[in-house]
Amino acid sequence: MDWKNKITHVLDCGCSSATIYDVKKDETEKINHADVLNLPSWLPEGSVLVVENAHMGVEKTDRSKAQVFTREQLIEFYTAVELNGLELWLFPQQSTPRACAYAGVGKDDWTDPKSIYNLLSDFPNTSMRKPSKVFDPSPRLIEQWEFKAWTNVFCDHARSGASAYENDATCEWIVDNLDSLCERMSHGCKEFFGFIKEEEKTINGVKQKTGAWIENRFTSKKHEKFGKLKWNTGGGLSTNAIYSVACTLITPKDHTFETKLETGTVKYKYEAGQPRVRPYTGELAGWDYMKSGVFCMSPFHRRGGTARSNLYYHTMRKFVKNRIVNVDGITGFDYTKCRGGYFETSKELKKERLIKPNSRFSPEEDKLFRKYRKEGTGYIKELWSLIKQDMQSCQVVSSRNESALIV
Repeated sequence: MDWKNKITHVLDCGCSSATIYDVKKDETEKINHADVLNLPSWLPEGSVLVVENAHMGVEKTDRSKAQVFTREQLIEFYTAVELNGLELWLFPQQSTPRACAYAGVGKDDWTDPKSIYNLLSDFPNTSMRKPSKVFDPSPRLIEQWEFKAWTNVFCDHARSGASAYENDATCEWIVDNLDSLCERMSHGCKEFFGFIKEEEKTINGVKQKTGAWIENRFTSKKHEKFGKLKWNTGGGLSTNAIYSVACTLITPKDHTFETKLETGTVKYKYEAGQPRVRPYTGELAGWDYMKSGVFCMSPFHRRGGTARSNLYYHTMRKFVKNRIVNVDGITGFDYTKCRGGYFETSKELKKERLIKPNSRFSPEEDKLFRKYRKEGTGYIKELWSLIKQDMQSCQVVSSRNESALIV
């Protein structure tokens, strides 16, 4: 999308007033909340307005902080936008600090709109979304919330204690199927999840990579319970990431899923080791379901959960760094930086909402970061798809049991 030439206005809403940036005039103006609701009749036909999702995409409730308008006001606003020939796009508020850092200014209601416009102009692939007049969560979304909550529980339990990643049916399945998975995975996928690693040799007291790739899956010790070789959890194998993918498809432990809806209560009894199907359909979920609702691969996500943390914070960062350092030769790359930088935390500077120096990627680093993050996301999908194929082959036709009905 050519946001640079498409966007005409950017809006930001504060507690008591709002600011709007006019792109053509390159001017920012302060307006009150009543003026915001009148914008559809004031702005010229064909105008394209951008505003943070938190301000105009979410209704105001008793617990609201960033939300200004009620459901009824927002629906009326959306309708007026359509009737007057305007476009409204919602910007992910988690990306606003990045926009401020890119503009080289602190976070402030007066400068935020222009900062957002500058970011969208130079990064046209930034995700935005259209508003929806439906505010109540759909049954599918409620199911995703519960599915993710159980995924968090499984991931947390699996990594705890002395028998971490050796204590449930998902772990047992992975150990039994590591050979089969490794045979079918691409080289990049093996590298991402640590199935292989580049060989190192010490020459004259200095470790050097040889260019050869070696297996990195098992230790030489067998697990007492499984009778299989133990995972090489301390040698580079991304055990937490592999488990986070697998437990969305393989039921780790016996449990009962229960969700209350207006039409009744949905219950589903799961058996350890069986396919972890969607309770509403009795079928394994699709990738879009997992991508948006469980792994939270969207800039609009909130509280990504343990699985996302395992995949992105603990695995993706390491993969991206290795690619940038070893493939592109940027040996000084610091993966503790981020795309938007970090705010100052000292008492003297915290109130000014300034970005810490050298805390965000350079333009070249940002480009490479996005390139390799996309590559890594593809490897997550690859492993997930392989495991799903295996679970589909063993899934019985009558996978949906009596307890899955609404009661």
